[in-house]
Amino acid sequence: MEIKINGVSLEGDFMDADFAGPYEDATRKMQAKAQANQGKKYDRFADGILEQCETIDEYFNDVFGEGTAAKVFAGAEHHLMIHLKAVEDLTNWAQGEKKKLNDFTNKYTQRQNAATRRQQIQAQQQFTAAQNGGGKRKH
Repeated sequence: MEIKINGVSLEGDFMDADFAGPYEDATRKMQAKAQANQGKKYDRFADGILEQCETIDEYFNDVFGEGTAAKVFAGAEHHLMIHLKAVEDLTNWAQGEKKKLNDFTNKYTQRQNAATRRQQIQAQQQFTAAQNGGGKRKH
């Protein structure tokens, strides 16, 4: 599947474990690194921006392969909001893919549950009818 981030086409299939696994690992790694740096004091505001951009660059390279960040952030190598927006776009795409899977699964799960309920109701009706003499009552 194709996802466009900052006008760059990237390939990833969230339904393929060979993509989903590295995506999840890279996401955890990025989150852990961001959390570890939270509250860190920088001599300059710009140093904090640079570190955050480097963390996001590493994330995109981990997910899509080495050199991806250079393509995605060409011309905005140290622009924090563009980096954060790219993470948001990727996260939204992944959540959308998960939703598609859940919707698909639920569609068939609901059908299966409905069929099971119908079978249970029919079995209960047959059991009740048999207990009542097959539906024939004597007066």
